[in-house]
Amino acid sequence: MLIVAGLSLKNLKPRVWDKTSPHYLPGIEAVMVSYADFHKMAVQRQAAMTVGLHEYLGVSKDIKIYLDNGAFYFLTHDGETPKEAYEEFVDKAKPDWWPIVNSSEEVSMNYSDGATQRPDRVPAILRVQAPLSPLCGGPETCCLPR
Repeated sequence: MLIVAGLSLKNLKPRVWDKTSPHYLPGIEAVMVSYADFHKMAVQRQAAMTVGLHEYLGVSKDIKIYLDNGAFYFLTHDGETPKEAYEEFVDKAKPDWWPIVNSSEEVSMNYSDGATQRPDRVPAILRVQAPLSPLCGGPETCCLPR
């Protein structure tokens, strides 16, 4: 099982991925951040694009950084992920994994090593029409299985 810690730019503590942290959790292989956080914080967005996500977040290269496209945030605020700004961020900030929106109907999963997956045309912007799982705290905290 792959263990991924979700991060918020508003508070990067506890640093569960950091071996020097008293909160370190062995087995963490990746962290995930949302593009929506960077979209809302222009200074942080620019800094991450300047130095890259690993350096900006203080995450060692042996820990992967996954970037989600903020689809739930944008669905409930702006309608859809701003594709050009998102792609510029991916290009400059260099996450290890990120979903790319090809159109409003499909998404590709991309990896920094060039691999791509297209999981049966998963909707790029998930429309919350059915009740959410009881394990889910709401649209901002839900995710699809790998």
